[in-house]
Amino acid sequence: MKPFQSKGEVLYASPWMNALLIHFKNRTLLGICFLMLLSIQTYGQDDWQLATSKEGVEAHYRISTCNNESVVFLKFVNTTDQAVTISWHEEYLFTGEGDYIRVNPDGFELGIPTGEMEGTDCDNIIDLQLVSRPNLMLKAKHDDQVERDEIEHSDYQFKQIQAFKLLGLTIQN
Repeated sequence: MKPFQSKGEVLYASPWMNALLIHFKNRTLLGICFLMLLSIQTYGQDDWQLATSKEGVEAHYRISTCNNESVVFLKFVNTTDQAVTISWHEEYLFTGEGDYIRVNPDGFELGIPTGEMEGTDCDNIIDLQLVSRPNLMLKAKHDDQVERDEIEHSDYQFKQIQAFKLLGLTIQN
């Protein structure tokens, strides 16, 4: 049998050559798929922004969307050898607004074990303070003002978060 046999305009390789080419194509295709998956996984992990770092605790954030609502996911990394309690304030810049707004003047407090603690999922929230939802707090204030007749009744329009600041991080052992 000849190594290549022509059939019309297409050349077919002998069975051993054909098997070698098919396996090569499969390996190439699998390699490309693997690299694409690695690229997707790496991309999803790189979108955290460092907000601040203090006394062995790093605070990161990621602006995202949950059920058409603009939210901020928080991630805290405690590199110390003991659990700590942290407190902080948050400010938001909404699309179309000129200044940052502090939604909760009392701030937030959270106990952090050693290691990493993050809010990354809208449906499986580990701790409510790891998913910041300023629109809900603003809507509650709006509804309270409507109830007290300080403003005319109107439907609250959810705002898009453009930027985020985590301020005044304090750490207690």
